[in-house]
Amino acid sequence: MLALLAFAMSASSARAVECRLGDDGSIAIWLLGPPFPLDTKAGFAKDLLPPKRGETNAVRRMESPGPVPKGWVKWRGEAFSAGHLDVSRRCRKRGESVFYAACELQARRPGTYLLNAVYWSQLVVWLDGKRVLDGASNNDLLVPRKSVQVKLERGKPHHLLVKLGSNRQQAFLKLTLTTADPAPKAEPKAAPVSCIVRIPPERVGELLAQSLMLSAPGGQIIQVNKIVPMNVGAAAGCPLVEGEVTVSALIVDHKGRLVREFKKAKISGKDLATRGIPLPWIVPKESEVPRYTVRADVLYAAKGEAAGKKAGELKQSFYLAKGLNSWMRALRKRLGTVELQIGARRRYIEPDFALARLKLEKAQLFGRGNEYGAPPWGSVVEELEACELAIARLEKHRKRPVRRGLTEHAFISTIDDQPQPYYI
Repeated sequence: MLALLAFAMSASSARAVECRLGDDGSIAIWLLGPPFPLDTKAGFAKDLLPPKRGETNAVRRMESPGPVPKGWVKWRGEAFSAGHLDVSRRCRKRGESVFYAACELQARRPGTYLLNAVYWSQLVVWLDGKRVLDGASNNDLLVPRKSVQVKLERGKPHHLLVKLGSNRQQAFLKLTLTTADPAPKAEPKAAPVSCIVRIPPERVGELLAQSLMLSAPGGQIIQVNKIVPMNVGAAAGCPLVEGEVTVSALIVDHKGRLVREFKKAKISGKDLATRGIPLPWIVPKESEVPRYTVRADVLYAAKGEAAGKKAGELKQSFYLAKGLNSWMRALRKRLGTVELQIGARRRYIEPDFALARLKLEKAQLFGRGNEYGAPPWGSVVEELEACELAIARLEKHRKRPVRRGLTEHAFISTIDDQPQPYYI
């Protein structure tokens, strides 16, 4: 009884934070519970929530600033700046996992809206305790998509609860709420609905920082002597909070050397939802650096506070095409040196040598493909980074670490002496 009373007192200090949806209607801010082990006998259908606050109960869920009674769920407010909830890295080490996510929906206009889900791998959604959407993937190659029409009343808090199951340590969900226009050619728009999460006041700044990201309209590839219109903002929706946000940003090169320090920029918390903070920069004309990294500290001062406190840190890398070519040539040279060191026989049984060759080849192919608009430049960067890691392990005589989830491997074919990919 005392434990329940203490929990009620601590929970009462939670604050209702209004969050906007993304431009595509994505719900990117949730109360997220810890991973539960999947019951091997009862399966995904088993209700894992505590009594009186179960799956079909439309109760107000919130983050507690202190410990919760045994058997209760420790909810935590989290923002996903990419617009989708990816909890694959949080899956339990053994067996499959079950996750719960919750929030409240509040419509500015009453009406019927479309709730759309793209998920992996099992899903159930309740609205006000009523099951409105469910499904499971029966195909390992296709990601399921589900949609359902839901009615929302103006000003009424509608309780949304999601149950997401993993498959092979992978679990993600993109849930959007859009207008349900009957016109066949009408473009769906984000519904006039706000997402509400209840968290302690001291966590508002951290949640706001999580919702932000560093980006540029042209992506991650930049050119010398050209303006890079970088921006700090919310791509998928953010908390609409009063107070002041300060961004302190700087740029370092691939060796960590300071290139530029920006003047501190301040903005109202509510304005971040619509316009963000610009960080324009011109790449030096003589530059051949393969990578520049922007780092930004986000400080938040609630209304009435004189000074802001650090709420989070943002980091994003940008790449020069000319520098990437130099990077690729340097990796090819290092790989040639490693090949001489390991010898002709070992090159066929050394997994990292095959992987490094594969990654270098893929980066080159992706780079050529970009001349015609696809695939994205980010693919080149990812392959070169993976190649560099594999070469570094070879140089230091280290084994490749074991990772959970889907990973790419390679071997050198004795038929054509080329790297061949496979996945585990």
